[in-house]
Amino acid sequence: MGFDERSPVRVTQKKIADALGLTQATVSMALGDAPTLSRDTRDRVRKMAAEMGYSPDPVLQRLASYRKRIQPSDYRGTLAWLTNFSEREGWSRWPAFQGYFDGASKRAAELGYRLEPFWLREPSLSVANGVCPRIHNSSYNLS
Repeated sequence: MGFDERSPVRVTQKKIADALGLTQATVSMALGDAPTLSRDTRDRVRKMAAEMGYSPDPVLQRLASYRKRIQPSDYRGTLAWLTNFSEREGWSRWPAFQGYFDGASKRAAELGYRLEPFWLREPSLSVANGVCPRIHNSSYNLS
């Protein structure tokens, strides 16, 4: 099978970028409706893409989706799982709460966070600071 000169050449994001004097990254973000770009830029890119007959390559979309799914997120921080049961581990004895924690932990990890239980009835909880000294003197961001 040779190249058929009558077949249309695929319109790429790079070609749209060149036509508008933008970068391919800007075109990609505009087509993805990135809120960091102005509405005007997103509209100009979409208009040009429609005029040029652009359509996303489904194979490349699947590849990008796959790569995003398998790529581990960089560690961003620790999130507190607040509990107020009468006992420190009381929440973990309830299957539903344990399931919520497991699901939240999994999703947090996908986004680069670690989820750690924090018992609101901790005896060393400082009323003045509103936080346990263990957390107050650590890298936790409670703001």
